[in-house]
Amino acid sequence: MKRIAYIDLLRTIAIFLVVLCHATESVYSLNLDYISSISFCSKIFCFFTFTAGRLGVPIFLLITGYLLLDRECNTEAGFIFYKKNWLPLYLCTLFWLAIYDIFLTFYHSCDELNLLVFIKDILFIHNVKMSHVWYMPIILGIYPLLPFVSKALHAFDKKTLRFPIIFYGFYTFGYLLLNIVNHIYCPQMPLSLQISVGFSGGYYGIYLIFGYLIKQGSFKRLQKSVLLWIFIISFVSGVFLQIWSYTHGYAYNIWYDYPFLLFESVAFFEMVTRIKDILCIDLWLKLSQSAFGIFLTHNIVCYIVVDNCVCLKTIPPLGVCVLWVIVVLISYWAVWIIAQIPQIGKILLNMK
Repeated sequence: MKRIAYIDLLRTIAIFLVVLCHATESVYSLNLDYISSISFCSKIFCFFTFTAGRLGVPIFLLITGYLLLDRECNTEAGFIFYKKNWLPLYLCTLFWLAIYDIFLTFYHSCDELNLLVFIKDILFIHNVKMSHVWYMPIILGIYPLLPFVSKALHAFDKKTLRFPIIFYGFYTFGYLLLNIVNHIYCPQMPLSLQISVGFSGGYYGIYLIFGYLIKQGSFKRLQKSVLLWIFIISFVSGVFLQIWSYTHGYAYNIWYDYPFLLFESVAFFEMVTRIKDILCIDLWLKLSQSAFGIFLTHNIVCYIVVDNCVCLKTIPPLGVCVLWVIVVLISYWAVWIIAQIPQIGKILLNMK
């Protein structure tokens, strides 16, 4: 596949943001007691970096929709997709689940290592205690239907998407806001979503569809200034919502069902696609090719650095910045070493 410079840039930004998110979580304890004990400036910094970090996964999802849902698909192409995309990712995931189990057992003193735990992991019925592992089963669960979605998208006019996007968007993204407000003001009357949105892929599936819409030029009519304001307002709203909810005794940490995170990520993605001259293209290419490997390795590095550098939490904002840079550098170095191992490196990093 021909490289697209702004996609390499976006993928690089996305992995940097994912690491920033986990660096923030590692230094700050995102709970009511801790957040109420720190200064207002430190609180702002915490939610600023955490909210910025949450932008990483939506960018990855938008890239997936941008690159995969625009393809013409038939029976043969579907089987090729499963063989060249789904199967290598599944094998890569199995290897890393084994690595995580070994690491958590011998280094982090978690559950005792045994065959039953590993079987549960590879069946995706056990929670691996690393904050990024949830993403791999999500992608493995979405991928099998992508050829069918791609086929359907080519068969219908884009206007047909308006109703399902609005309908599923309300119940996946809108329900989150209703639930937060209800939890603060009417906790004695909890909400319970009854309608099924699973067939849509939930909010993850909607991100993919918006990636496809960006590829189709659906947002080209929006001026850059409008996109910039959408991005800024959406980002600030996420920071404010978390501070507001914590102030009212509810520990809400922004997640991917927050509607303005969707608006923010789409606006940011669209703005980057309009950059005409991207500097240092070779650098973004190298970092982009290492992005998935950094994603797979960074939490192991993060655990080790945090456990051996307790001073990082002395001045939390500085600790987040230092941890972020250290984890990115060491993870990139680790990925480069793994990539040198013939065949094994290719499998472990899912490199094409």
